[in-house]
Amino acid sequence: MNGDTTRLKLPTAYREAWRYIRNGQFDVALLQFEEALALAQRLHDPCWELFLESNCCEIFIYYKAEMQTGLDRTIRLATRAYKPEYKNCPMRSRIYCNLADVYSDVDWFGYVDDILEMLDYIENDIPMDSDTHLRVRYIRAQMAFELEKYDEAKDHVQRCLPEAHGNYYRMTHAYEILSRVAYAEGDMALALSYTKERERYARMAPILRSIADALMWQAVFARRLGDKGGSQNLLQRGLAEYERYDLPRRLTYYNVLCELHELNGEAEKALTLREQQLEDVTLQTVAAQSYAHLHYCRLLGRMGKPLDEALHNARTIAQQMKKTDLYLERVQRIADGVYYQYEWQKA
Repeated sequence: MNGDTTRLKLPTAYREAWRYIRNGQFDVALLQFEEALALAQRLHDPCWELFLESNCCEIFIYYKAEMQTGLDRTIRLATRAYKPEYKNCPMRSRIYCNLADVYSDVDWFGYVDDILEMLDYIENDIPMDSDTHLRVRYIRAQMAFELEKYDEAKDHVQRCLPEAHGNYYRMTHAYEILSRVAYAEGDMALALSYTKERERYARMAPILRSIADALMWQAVFARRLGDKGGSQNLLQRGLAEYERYDLPRRLTYYNVLCELHELNGEAEKALTLREQQLEDVTLQTVAAQSYAHLHYCRLLGRMGKPLDEALHNARTIAQQMKKTDLYLERVQRIADGVYYQYEWQKA
């Protein structure tokens, strides 16, 4: 009986940790998960052990943006999940989804093929619950988007939307992807509409970073639609979310601010911010560095500034990648004079 009472502490600790996550207290949440994990290990409960360890990994990947730590722990966990004692644990598919995500964040250009193979493995060989099934489809949609296959990305998401209703996390994810596609295709009104939906579902979850990023992207779309006052208000609200929860400044933060600077005729401010981004990502992942260099080079090109050194530095990043072809192709586009990411931006 005492063992059963002790075991009940596991779901209680899990719920308490998520309460801290929703309040932006990520270090406290991690401590809660770690303590519950230690208890699961003492109780010799392999499924709870995997589940709680996966939550620890997710703190590093999705909330603290400590990708190397997240990668190291997730690789070890995924390796352990192959062992026979974990065969019947339902969260194994979730662990491999986390691994696909972290590979994407660490070196997207280098791991494209590996991520797609991992998604095939999850779908074909590991039992999935409905939430994990949606995650796999949305990761495929993200991959399609980054590979510039926009119709395929939309198709992945739209086929999953009916199944995702009631799942606020997955609805947030769905509308994030749809808004990115609409932006890539130059439909600002649709992008704004989708991003409002993203914010709405993110608040229901709540997902603090997604709320902040949705507000900031709404500022861009409103500005492009001619609403300068509304854009400024949305920007300040988004920045306030970053400050309130001390959210790590990742790609969206720089992309939004730089785009707004350019739209306001302040290209030099955008350039200064891109240079700050290059400094900030020096100790971050290869993916973070590669995207920062691509954006920096494009901005230099639009401003008519010399590009040789910047292109050289961008190509140097490829030395850290598992595979280089896709990334170097993007760099070469810039060298060939294509200074905009999307066709409509040239107008």
